Amino acid sequence: MENPNQIRCRLLDKNGEPYEVSRMSRFHICDPLSRPFPIIPQFSPGEIVFKPVAQPFRISLPVEVPGFGEVFLYADNKGTGHTAESLGKTGFLDLNYAFAEDRLATVKRLGEECKTTGIKLSADLSKKIESSGCISPKSRNIGV
Repeated sequence: MENPNQIRCRLLDKNGEPYEVSRMSRFHICDPLSRPFPIIPQFSPGEIVFKPVAQPFRISLPVEVPGFGEVFLYADNKGTGHTAESLGKTGFLDLNYAFAEDRLATVKRLGEECKTTGIKLSADLSKKIESSGCISPKSRNIGV
């Protein structure tokens, strides 16, 4: 990594092209309650570079998601928050992967909360969650 005090994020659009700089202006990092931290990110096509804060943080950016429109996506290390240490020696994060991984972790957590509180999910919803890879067929007892 060129600067060990910075985090470098890569982001591609829905066509696999570098994400446009003009669409990155609402990029921010925040605490678990979505309160933003002051940072000055640097943007280039498909890349965002910023200096991390000392506390665990979430990365957020509105991104065009096919079938949903423009939505805020979050990357928060499956709920624990990112830190300079959690990103390892490289200081690199593939945001496409991180956004998807964290969304799946959220779906899994909410599915488990439904299970433990007795909320029954429809068979169709359970099937969709299972096919997403969030819940294995063996642990499918979430209200079906």
